[in-house]
Amino acid sequence: RPTLAAHYATLAATAHKRRLAHLTLLAYTTFTTSLPTNSPPLLPSSPTELRLTAHAVRAHLTRGDHHAALQLYTTAQSHNARFPNDAASSLISALARAGHTTHAAQLLHATPRPADFAYSALLHALALTGNIRDVDTLHARMALHHRPTDATLAATTLARYKAGHAISALLHRLRHPSPDQPATWNRYVAEQLLVHVLQDGNTRAAAKILREMTRAGLPAQAQTFNAVMRYFAHRGGVEMARRTMHAMRSAGVPPNAASYAELVRAAVVSGDLLLECADWLREAHRDGVAGYYPVFNARGALAVRLGGTMAHVLRAMVSAGIAADQRTLLAALEGAEAAMRAEPNCVVWGERAEACVKEFEREAEMEAGPEVCHAVMGIWARSTAAESVDASWRVLRKMERKAGKRADMAPTAETYALLVESAVVADRMPLAISAFNELEQRGLRPNEATFQALVRGFGKQLQLGKALGVWQEMLANGIVPGK
Repeated sequence: RPTLAAHYATLAATAHKRRLAHLTLLAYTTFTTSLPTNSPPLLPSSPTELRLTAHAVRAHLTRGDHHAALQLYTTAQSHNARFPNDAASSLISALARAGHTTHAAQLLHATPRPADFAYSALLHALALTGNIRDVDTLHARMALHHRPTDATLAATTLARYKAGHAISALLHRLRHPSPDQPATWNRYVAEQLLVHVLQDGNTRAAAKILREMTRAGLPAQAQTFNAVMRYFAHRGGVEMARRTMHAMRSAGVPPNAASYAELVRAAVVSGDLLLECADWLREAHRDGVAGYYPVFNARGALAVRLGGTMAHVLRAMVSAGIAADQRTLLAALEGAEAAMRAEPNCVVWGERAEACVKEFEREAEMEAGPEVCHAVMGIWARSTAAESVDASWRVLRKMERKAGKRADMAPTAETYALLVESAVVADRMPLAISAFNELEQRGLRPNEATFQALVRGFGKQLQLGKALGVWQEMLANGIVPGK
């Protein structure tokens, strides 16, 4: 048994480093099924088995199957498992990033000496809730074992911002350190705060942070301006993204590949200034940054948004000696999604997305993964056309067929959530109910997005009794409703 555990733990660790969650889980399940029937599935006294279990939990979290991850974790805890410090620290970080702060905190308190990155991940997760007391308590405990880092300072500052503290007060606190806040204002903290302020749409606070950075001798760098542009790109604010690029040049900061990519992406998402993107790409070439991944990805998204294909972009990448990957395809699909959002009754954009996938698989000689299938289903889910639901079903059946060779292609709760959403948007509630029933028959737990879509669908049809029934089932499944 120890030899088997060591073998499969090594396989799981290698698969985890390469981000192959399905192979990590395969290593774990092969180990557990190879044990005698009367043998316990876990020996809590074996650090190797505990590391293997920790890898499996993280793999479930990576795939978005939080229920399976927590079930495996609680089973291990019921065997009085004491994970080794390195495995426990990685698991704490994964649980915290996935939003399971209670479990992460329990494991952290049970671990003798967690690594600083485990504290940082949990502090950041708690900070997003604005719970200052828990953040400060955890920060004080961390100080017993580790020196405060930029990440922990950013987390304590973010917690106060989320709790409603004024930006002016936060900036004053950072400028004047105290015994309980020995670290000082720096670029990392400023940029982390800036990103979250912009995510909340608080542009006035963002301007204050940028002014304070200049006053403190921390003039904004390319990544700072890129964070601002990323905010506007996500919301299709191409004009504001262009002004940010102009301000960047005025400040003497040369744009990099990510800068041009975010500017083009803003145009793709908004549908405005698309023809000016050619000039921006020529500027990127002139600045010597056109041959990098972000610019190629932006070119792919632009080509699809303009109604073309991404074949020439893939060939240009080959000529430049750059191998296309899933990110390139996902960026191109973002162009199709933006177009579908603008024309929800036009099925052409869904068809173009599927054509892009086939084109990518042919040119790049690489099979698209589950993230791509979900992106295509997400595009169809924005269409109001009746045939969009049938297209989503086809993608799901395609995933089922491929799951025989690739375990990660098996449909998940997220897959069915997109299918239900597509049926609701197209006003085909019987198909939404069929998708929900199939989800439960597979033994999967519906997520909040699935329940949210059903509530909205029944609400649109004024079937309030059914909508309340879905609401009550959501509560029974332990899902806390969001806004």
